[in-house]
This record gives sequence, C-alpha cells and structure tokens, in this order.
Amino acid sequence: MPSGETIIWENTATPLRDAGGNITGCIEIVRDITKRKQEEQALKKSEEKYRSIFENAVEGMFQITPDGHFINANPAMARIHGDESPEELMSRITNAEQLYVDHQEIGRYQKLLETYGW
Repeated sequence: MPSGETIIWENTATPLRDAGGNITGCIEIVRDITKRKQEEQALKKSEEKYRSIFENAVEGMFQITPDGHFINANPAMARIHGDESPEELMSRITNAEQLYVDHQEIGRYQKLLETYGW
C-alpha cells in the first residue's frame, strides 16, 4: 500500500466447473479484516493487563456469581485465607458467604448489586 499501512485480508475461493467437472475458473471473495484484527489484538492486550493486575495484586480479589459461588480468586486471596493456591481456596470454600465476618454485609452487598442491575 502506498501509505505503508499493513492490510490484513481474508479470502474465500470457490472453483467454477463446467458440465464435465473441469475447473474453468473461480469466484473469490476478499474482505479487509484489518480493523477486526486490530480490535482483537487490543482486546488481548487488555485481557493480559487485567490478568497481570489480578494475579500480582497484594490485595485479595475474587469474582463470584450472584448466588455466592466462586468464579475466580487471585493468589493473594488464597494466601490471606491460608491456602496454597486459588484452586485450593475455591475447593475448600463452597460459598463466598463463608468469607464474611459480618453476615449483615452480605445483604448490603446484594442490595448494591441489585441497585446497579447485576
């Protein structure tokens, strides 16, 4: 390209055949997928950044479902609770409600989630 930009193309080719089955040509569809690939790369970088922050934070972090089951926990969360790994923590604690010292906080947290439509 004259401007020096890289363009990423995706193409599909279908052969054209005559009555005898011989290939006489082809139909080819070519699409510019540069923007899609750039967006995929940006998303991948963002996910890697988030994962690095999550895995290396000194604060305990975790994700749970609305009914209190773990989706994920970081290594610091496991260490805080005396476990060797997030997997060990999540297998030992079956419901995040077990993590609350003050069980009234659970209700406040659930109301907050409902307020924001989660």
